Amino acid sequence: MYRRSQSPDYFSRVLENPATRPNDGMGHPQRRQCRRKRFMRPFPLFVFLLLGFPLIELYLLIELGTLIGALPTVALVVGTALLGAYLLRYQGLNNYRRMQQSLARGEVPAQEMIEGVVILLGAVLLLIPGPITDVLGVLCLIPPLRRRIVAFWLRRLVVEVRMSGRGPGAPGGRVIEGDSRDIPHDRES
Repeated sequence: MYRRSQSPDYFSRVLENPATRPNDGMGHPQRRQCRRKRFMRPFPLFVFLLLGFPLIELYLLIELGTLIGALPTVALVVGTALLGAYLLRYQGLNNYRRMQQSLARGEVPAQEMIEGVVILLGAVLLLIPGPITDVLGVLCLIPPLRRRIVAFWLRRLVVEVRMSGRGPGAPGGRVIEGDSRDIPHDRES
């Protein structure tokens, strides 16, 4: 516990010395948490998604317009937006029915819930004008491909449950042994 007589300097000296560093409960000294993770930095990705991707989509739309003409390009953009709205409604309702059926069977509708997110993502991608987003949106709305995508995500999904409080599975928890017996409840007339 921190005492007023101990300066913050004291704590930095204690943590630098491995012999006095707090341990993890197994006798191993805790490592400092200042290591950098080697992930892609989010800012360049955000800048690309915000500026680069729309410019690529716009360039492809202009090229498509020069190939097939302006009116067919506009009709294609409006048509894919209408197709996205229709497929969102149709496939979303079918997915909702399948979710209700699996709940009625007493199963967790994990597959259907994630499929619902993929359907929504596909419809939104179809609403955004551009050939790349249209192709990605159609791929999200093809049922066999969508089920494979969802099954892949479910296989990769790791659920970690952490216990809070004290109990048999919590670190430093206590086990209290005892006996139990059923007591019948009296019926009230």
